Amino acid sequence: MDTRLFRDINNLARHTAWLHGFMRAYAVDGGIFVMIAILVAAWLLARRDPDWVHKVSIAVWTGAGTLVALAVNQPLTHLFGRERPFVALPHVDQLVQHGKDFGFPSDHGTLVGAIVAGLWIGRFRILAIVAAVFGLVLMFGRVYLGLHYPGDLVAGAALGSLIVIVLRPLAMRLLVPVVAWTGRGVLAPVVRKGAWGVRPTVPEAQGPQSARPA
Repeated sequence: MDTRLFRDINNLARHTAWLHGFMRAYAVDGGIFVMIAILVAAWLLARRDPDWVHKVSIAVWTGAGTLVALAVNQPLTHLFGRERPFVALPHVDQLVQHGKDFGFPSDHGTLVGAIVAGLWIGRFRILAIVAAVFGLVLMFGRVYLGLHYPGDLVAGAALGSLIVIVLRPLAMRLLVPVVAWTGRGVLAPVVRKGAWGVRPTVPEAQGPQSARPA
């Protein structure tokens, strides 16, 4: 089924030359920059939140958890050793040059799953939906270019979301005190809005609420 779906999408690419330029630009590098921009937007919104300690910690973990997921994914691709479709299958239209390294699970899928999961469980719901839409286009584009089977992307997204969700309680226990401490020092503007030129303190009402992981 995975191969059949790949063939259907690759056949679509064969008959939609007008879409090749966009897919090459977006599914290679552009989509990654879009996902990073969404993460930055989450951080900017978190700085404005009344419970900024907790929300900034969530935004930071979403980015850090994505990096952890990508690091975990690297040895897994070698463990599974699944060849990319343009290597394993004949007559594949490969729209961009790519190395013949293994492609399961997909790094791009892992990135998308980690970011969407982190934003969603962190209650950045609108940004999570936006990230999911752009992420799905990115994942589709990787198949469209002939670089991955659909299953590669699905497995990567599952891995990324699982790591961010499972490790989040531990990560929040570590990050919340660090973010709260940062908010009381010279780096306060990094974690809360309106802190330029002042020495902010963490409001007492937010201390106990922000200290709990979620």
